[in-house]
Amino acid sequence: ASGRVFRSRSNALAANELPAIVLRAGNEAVDNSQRTISVRNFDVELEIVVRGEPADRLADPVIAAASAAILADQSLGNTVYRVVESSIGAPELADGNGTTGLVRVTYTATYATRINDNTTPVWCMG
Repeated sequence: ASGRVFRSRSNALAANELPAIVLRAGNEAVDNSQRTISVRNFDVELEIVVRGEPADRLADPVIAAASAAILADQSLGNTVYRVVESSIGAPELADGNGTTGLVRVTYTATYATRINDNTTPVWCMG
């Protein structure tokens, strides 16, 4: 995507901005079954936006480069227990005339916090 990475972009992308990656925060599932900690799984979704057909083939090199960068350090500098790729969606048309498509890739970061303080990660896994 050559530096065309956007966070929560809501405006349409211009043809000269493609391919691009749009990052979106996803859901966070919290497991409070432990006595003193909450195990958290936080999803981050990448929308790989491409121009042309077939969208999945055009998105493949962008997905591969993004995955290599994200998964190079699965602990993100020891800020989380691990990051894994959790899903890849089917290609979708992003506009009515079919010239822009997107593929969604979701990564899940697992970490833990104290059950009564969700702002400070704790190391209890692994």
